[in-house]
Amino acid sequence: MISNTIKIISVLVCANILVGCCIGDCKEDPNAKNYIKNTVTDTHCPEGLTQQAMLEAVNKVRSEGRYCGATFYPAVESLVWNGHLAQSASLHAKDMADNNYFSHESQDGRTMEQRIIAAGYANNSYKAENISAGRKTLDDTINGWIASEGHCKNMMSPDYQDFGMACASNANSEYTTYWVQNFGKQ
Repeated sequence: MISNTIKIISVLVCANILVGCCIGDCKEDPNAKNYIKNTVTDTHCPEGLTQQAMLEAVNKVRSEGRYCGATFYPAVESLVWNGHLAQSASLHAKDMADNNYFSHESQDGRTMEQRIIAAGYANNSYKAENISAGRKTLDDTINGWIASEGHCKNMMSPDYQDFGMACASNANSEYTTYWVQNFGKQ
């Protein structure tokens, strides 16, 4: 038990260092906890993919009214990048890739909400998660989520204002590339 706790704390500390550091041209919000890394992601995503590109992709979806299943959703405000949500997404994508599974629940039993809170996002907030596996590009992943009613609703919901996304790859896993989007509102 203590060994597992130490491993989890070590992973969170290491991830916080990776997500909390900004190299290159960064944009910071007034709270200084949210930023966009305009350099290539360090999460083993497809070559050249940036956090800025991931944020722009979801905000493009939100900028146009659309049907999610049978329900029409009008255009909604843009999301803001959140480092805590990105950290949670990154750790979950890497965990799925490294341990060859695909689920909203981690193999250690943690839920999306528990992972997001552990990454430092407020406990009393709205939260949602989209996951995808096996898609090779950002556009293909976003389009797959648009075609799925529940995933589309998460992207179009006016209940969210914060966003983080990541992907991770492992050639030895069943789906190779794993994608995670986290949404929240504090």
